[in-house]
Formats: sequence, C-alpha cells, structure tokens
Amino acid sequence: MRGKVIMNIIAIVGIPVAANAVAPFATIAFEKRVEGTDKTTPITSASLNDHVCVRLRDVSTPDGDHSLRLVIYDGGAREVYQSVSTVTAKEEKWARTICYGFNRLRDMPGTWWYVAELDDEPLVSKELVVSAPGVS
Repeated sequence: MRGKVIMNIIAIVGIPVAANAVAPFATIAFEKRVEGTDKTTPITSASLNDHVCVRLRDVSTPDGDHSLRLVIYDGGAREVYQSVSTVTAKEEKWARTICYGFNRLRDMPGTWWYVAELDDEPLVSKELVVSAPGVS
C-alpha cells in the first residue's frame, strides 16, 4: 500500500515537471542560389527554375546529437524530397542548410511544404509558393 502512495506522489509531482519541459523551437528561412555563384539571397516565393535552400535554426535543443528529418512536398502534395541527417547541438544551438533543385518535368507548382522533425518529433513546417517557369 505504501508503495502505491509513493508512486502516486511521484506521478503527481512529475506532471508539472513534464508540462514545463521546453521543446525545441526552430525557424525556417528560404534562400535562392544566385545563378553562377555559390551565394544565396533570401526569398518569400520561388519558381521551378530556382534552386531553393531551406535554412533551419534552433536555439533550444539539448546539447548532443539529434536526428533531423526534412520532407518537402510539392504543389500537388506529393513528397518530392527527404533528407535525414544528424545535427549536433552545442550550447543548445544548431543550424542546417539543405538545398533542392526543382525537377520542372515532375514537380508541381503551387504551395510547397517544408516539414522538419527532430528525434522523430514534429519540429517546424513552413510553406513556400512556387510558380511555374515564366509565371510571376
């Protein structure tokens, strides 16, 4: 009986601790490679002619190695790209840039979604409007 009481107290005390745990918080920014250079420029939309880079940053991840997964869905909601890699947080910070060159014959224009997971948990997602070549 006493063991049950102790377990209940631990469970009750543990609830606020779990509720106050801070989950990682990341941001996504989009950039476009400048043709003929290794430079990028910030963008808010793209064309299927562009080579888009997504920059992920986090300043709240526990130090150590973590699994990062990025999935990109095109304007037809079809998965067109997936990347799985390891990021190493130091002082709770990490950043990763992943670039994707569109396939004009296969990829669909429209609202693209970039969805990131950290350690198999949802991290952040953001949309990017991608137009057909020659369409503004």
